Order: sequence, then C-alpha cells, then structure tokens
Amino acid sequence: MQFRHLRASDLDGCSEFPGLSQWLNDLNPEQCALLLLAPPGTGKTAAVGSIARKTGKPVVMCNLVQVLEYPDSPHQLRNLLVAVATQRDSVLYLDKVDELIDTWDREHPNETGRMAGLLKEWLDGARSRLREEGSLVICTGRDASRVPSSLRSSFDRVLTA
Repeated sequence: MQFRHLRASDLDGCSEFPGLSQWLNDLNPEQCALLLLAPPGTGKTAAVGSIARKTGKPVVMCNLVQVLEYPDSPHQLRNLLVAVATQRDSVLYLDKVDELIDTWDREHPNETGRMAGLLKEWLDGARSRLREEGSLVICTGRDASRVPSSLRSSFDRVLTA
C-alpha cells in the first residue's frame, strides 16, 4: 500500500464541479476536510488539482481501496491514515472512499460500517492537527449513497454533482 506525491499540474483537467469555485473563494484555515462525490468523468481529480493550485500545496494521493488487499484491512487503513497525516502543509487526496466502504460492507456483513467508522474516527481526531499543520483532506467517491451520513457529517463541506 502506498501513496503518491504529486504536483497540482499532475491533476490538470476540466472541472466544473458544482460549488467548488465558491468553496475555494470561501476557504479558510478552519476548513480542512472536503468530500467530493460525483459520477466518473465529472472532474473530481481535476477539482483536487484546482484546490492544490489555489492553496499552493503539494498533493499526497492514496487509493483507499488498496487497503482491502490485506487480510488485516482495518489495521492497514489506520496505518495509512497515520502515515498520510504526517505530510505537513499538503492536500491529502484520499480516493475511492465509497468503494472502500461498500466493498468492505459486502465482504464483511458482520462488520458493516467498520471502515466508515474508522475514517470518521480518524477525521474527527486528526482535525485540529491537520488545521495546525495547514493540511487539507479531500476524499472522493462516485456514489453518495455508499457514504454513510455519519461519515459525511465529519466533513466541513460535502460537494456532490
């Protein structure tokens, strides 16, 4: 499992993501967590690039579904989140949050909600540190119905297309 260091230019593309321009204009240091949910091809990745350009921050990207490749997936998710949070003054781009949650829940019916709960717990606990270090967390996914409202409520802003 790994994450990649990117520049904003690595994420170029067209993004007309509804509400993104306004969020960027209103961005303040207290807002450090954004959830972007939209179908494929709507510009989620380009939106992350726009945010990185606007803030002047490098991007650290991780495909969250990678943690499912390990038998101890919950432990691996915790490790990944701890590692990615050490990246100071960055845009932390966590992709495929909905796929991680949905796949886990289907494959582990006795532990439904565990991955969503771990993400929520991490985000709630890391919020003040992320603010202090100037980092932004941006989670993306394709299907809003696969992200529980309890997790959505942990984000400062949720944008859907």
